[in-house]
Amino acid sequence: MKKIKLSRPALISKVLFFSLIIASILLFYSSSDLKANSEPVTFTITSSADWSLGQLTNLETRTKEGELRLEATGIWGAQSWKTPNKSITVGSAFATDNSYLYVFRGLGDTVFWRYQPSSDSWVDLAKAPRGAYYGADLQYHNGDLYAIFGGYQKDFAKYSIADNSWELLTEIPSFTYQGASLTSDGTYIYAIVGNSTQEFYRYDPGTDNWTPLAPTPQTVRAGADLTYVDVDVNVDGDGYIYTPRGLNTTTFWRYEIASNTWFDLANLPLPVSDDIDTTTDGAHIFVARQQGTT
Repeated sequence: MKKIKLSRPALISKVLFFSLIIASILLFYSSSDLKANSEPVTFTITSSADWSLGQLTNLETRTKEGELRLEATGIWGAQSWKTPNKSITVGSAFATDNSYLYVFRGLGDTVFWRYQPSSDSWVDLAKAPRGAYYGADLQYHNGDLYAIFGGYQKDFAKYSIADNSWELLTEIPSFTYQGASLTSDGTYIYAIVGNSTQEFYRYDPGTDNWTPLAPTPQTVRAGADLTYVDVDVNVDGDGYIYTPRGLNTTTFWRYEIASNTWFDLANLPLPVSDDIDTTTDGAHIFVARQQGTT
């Protein structure tokens, strides 16, 4: 083999030349692979598990399988871990005067409490004249609280917030049990007695008398709860009263005070059959379903 002796500059030039050729070949194949790998890839998301593989921002997948929803705002936080002395149980009832929360303990007990949110504290009040059980309810009305006691009782009473005292009034016409409820339009107090009846009444605090009104479209029991919504604060008698039927149904009704008439509304998303609570912000009705749900 013939040997060729190159000068140092010539050797460096040839090495650089062949290095450029090799680099060009590698660059060509690399760009071809990159182009092939840059083609769009489609994925189908069908389950909560699929969504959870990615990072969610202000979104949640818990509510319904396979759906992506906005995360609700607001948080739940515990206040006092316990009520004083005894726990709240079946037949409990709650009402507010927009300053304090007033509570029947339930389970046939006459214990009556007031909760103060600003200090996160509980105060024992004058004991109720009757024990509260299934069907008990409290309603704030013009500076006082009115109460039915459930447990197949007809007793009806007024609690004076100013005097911390109870007064028994004219009995409600029928026995109250599961599904019994009170609400107020600022002039009268309205009541259903539950207990698988259709009975609906109006109470006049000025005369201490009850008046029967149009019965509910079907019988009501556990899961019913009255909530009043005003239409015009300057007009009396123009509001509506809303309630689920209960009895493990999704039925939801509205009562028009002016015409003394009940109307069917859109069904609830799920049936209710527990001693639930409904409330309003003036524009919406909120329903706590209970039954071990969140």
